[in-house]
Amino acid sequence: MFGFLSVIAGLMLVQTPVSDPDDWGDAPETDFAAALQTPQARAFDFWIGEWRSNWRLRDPDGLGFAAEGQQVHQQVFTMLRGKAVVELAWPLEATDAAGRASGISIRYLDGETGDWIMAQHWPRPGWDGVALMDQLIGPEENGRIELYSHDPARSTPETTSTRRYTFTDIKPDHFRWEGANTGDGGDSWSTWTVIDLYRLGQDAVSTPRGGPWPGFQPGRICSEAPHGAFDVLEGRWTVSGADSNGEPVSGHLDAGRMLDGCAIAGVLDISGRETFLAWSWSSMLQLWTQFSLSDAPGERHRYAIASSGGEGAVFFDAPGATITSPTENYYAGLRGASAAALDRWVWQRLDAEGAVIVQERRASPEADWTTASTYTLSPPER
Repeated sequence: MFGFLSVIAGLMLVQTPVSDPDDWGDAPETDFAAALQTPQARAFDFWIGEWRSNWRLRDPDGLGFAAEGQQVHQQVFTMLRGKAVVELAWPLEATDAAGRASGISIRYLDGETGDWIMAQHWPRPGWDGVALMDQLIGPEENGRIELYSHDPARSTPETTSTRRYTFTDIKPDHFRWEGANTGDGGDSWSTWTVIDLYRLGQDAVSTPRGGPWPGFQPGRICSEAPHGAFDVLEGRWTVSGADSNGEPVSGHLDAGRMLDGCAIAGVLDISGRETFLAWSWSSMLQLWTQFSLSDAPGERHRYAIASSGGEGAVFFDAPGATITSPTENYYAGLRGASAAALDRWVWQRLDAEGAVIVQERRASPEADWTTASTYTLSPPER
């Protein structure tokens, strides 16, 4: 099943006040599935906590890197009952905010390859990013993590560039993260940034679900339309209804703004199963994306894409956009995705009074769309 709209077939969501003390991250007493308790599945746990990072670029007058770079504050925690490790980042000092990026990365162990998959979104003033479409994949071996992906920004018609992130020198209170590229299939690498991270605290700062995510600064980056088309979803929604088999289910959806207005994201909890969801617009891609990742160990994230947001939006399933290879261009999975999709979600209504979402399916790209389910989101008095 894909995303929250497939998980909650036939449900009614009722918005209620934000009063639950649950944090965005897993509670300390959360029990992880056995498949998520292995050393391989916990390879990124060294990062959990509060951090300061120094993002250093090449020194134009020397052989190494500048001693000081952009200073970033990071909160890192597990979500989805231990499946995902989430990084939230923003400028360390308010005086440094002008021109600086805010970001999220979410990483998890892929059940098919045994590699780690990372998806990230780093908008900054003047550039709203690529809506969690930026992805890498790679292994952890002997305490060193290497993630790779095709790099369209550095590729040319003559040369294909591959990007590499490495996480090394891992100690309890410090580690190093480097970014590099190769244009010759790995025979040589050019490192373009070195990031030194220093621990500030053992735990990420507690932030209740259903409100803005940590680091959110309204109006700093994405303050104009089409951003904000789904911001009405911020808050807690109580879930009740029946699944596709007619069985009753219950739960809730918590959503909040993040990345200074460039996204809204949340956690859907249905009958004890969780899914992380994020909606974001990218001016470069000229697309809205819906990112979803369930708590099922090993299951990959998925995308759905739409040309507009808010009321009237139509999101088409785009499974080909999920990274599966360290060198193939996953952005190619967006081409023709709408025409090839077999599932889509139509937001017939979305406003302060409620929403209606219709899930449609077809047997083949040539077949007509038919209604599979209708979803209603209503305020408390309804």
